[in-house]
Amino acid sequence: MIITTQISAQLRKLGLALPPGAQITGQGYLGYHCFLTHEAALDSCSIGSYSGVRTKDVRFLKLGNYCAVADELKFVGEHDYQRITTSICTIATEGRHWLFSNFQGQAPYINFRAINIGHDVWIGTRVTIKGGLNIGDGAVIGAGSVVTHDVEPYTIVAGCPARPLKRRFADEQLIARIHKSKWFLYDWDGIDVQWGDVYKTIDIMEERLATNPPQLLNHGFSYKVDEAANSIQLRPAQTVES
Repeated sequence: MIITTQISAQLRKLGLALPPGAQITGQGYLGYHCFLTHEAALDSCSIGSYSGVRTKDVRFLKLGNYCAVADELKFVGEHDYQRITTSICTIATEGRHWLFSNFQGQAPYINFRAINIGHDVWIGTRVTIKGGLNIGDGAVIGAGSVVTHDVEPYTIVAGCPARPLKRRFADEQLIARIHKSKWFLYDWDGIDVQWGDVYKTIDIMEERLATNPPQLLNHGFSYKVDEAANSIQLRPAQTVES
């Protein structure tokens, strides 16, 4: 369905920033203050809180909190190349039936496996990711990369195929502190944590988490789209992130 101005206004009251023109289909989860751009199109995705998506034709994506996904992200499905042909004439694709008549009811579908992306992940423009992969917390994927293997937490990868370039932070003790804090599971809106200096930020976060933790980001909405009625059904839902 295409988000209308009226639907967008209703969703904004619930803390969901889905602008007019954005498209959403299937069923999934929308975290508190997640946001799409008007050109985004999602199918059966789970989007974490404070995460933004601006890409089209995204399917079966699980995205953590505080992530940024640029445009032209592509996911690669899996063809069965062990069959005598990979021709579309012998493969069933959802919504299309370019099949030989004698293949009706027999042809396999292209397999699209879910991609699991952690928290605080940045994915650049025109990235392609193989289905079924796991992208670790804090990872960065450079623009134009083709990702064919899992990406370790707090690792920067780029290239075709994507290869590790360096750790996101040179200080491994800092990475350990950040990951141990699990700051990305909390709502830091309105709290001065001095985002510009990573050492000051983690100092403030650790102290706050030890004494007066912010609200957990374990609330949002499960959604189910009714294409025929061009409507979206929402119900409060909790997520238990790790």
